Amino acid sequence: LFHLPFLSSSTFAQNNSSKTKDQQWSNLDTRQDATLRGHGRLMLKTFGRVVRCHDELSVLEAELMAVGKRHAMMQMKPELFGKVGDALLWLLETDVAQHRWDPEHSKAFQTVTAFVTTAMAKGTEC
Repeated sequence: LFHLPFLSSSTFAQNNSSKTKDQQWSNLDTRQDATLRGHGRLMLKTFGRVVRCHDELSVLEAELMAVGKRHAMMQMKPELFGKVGDALLWLLETDVAQHRWDPEHSKAFQTVTAFVTTAMAKGTEC
């Protein structure tokens, strides 16, 4: 469900000590890594929470900024947040399109994705 199309299908190399976090993540097979599958589930829950709790955006923004700060401490670059958001939109458009995806759904999820990635990026600046 959460295979990111812009990541390669190879797995981590045995010796990653000389690689940056970005290089390590780019070599990860997202379909086989349990940690990343769990991360994908958390992401989807977060997006669902933003949709359900849209009347509490200031609280959600603060929480997402904290998530962004944690990602920054793990040396994740904020520009990657947008790529992951784009991958999620791609997944929704290609999978849900078979059912009932329309321009209204697309715009709504683009708005949610922008909110999440922007709030996380703000957290990296703290």
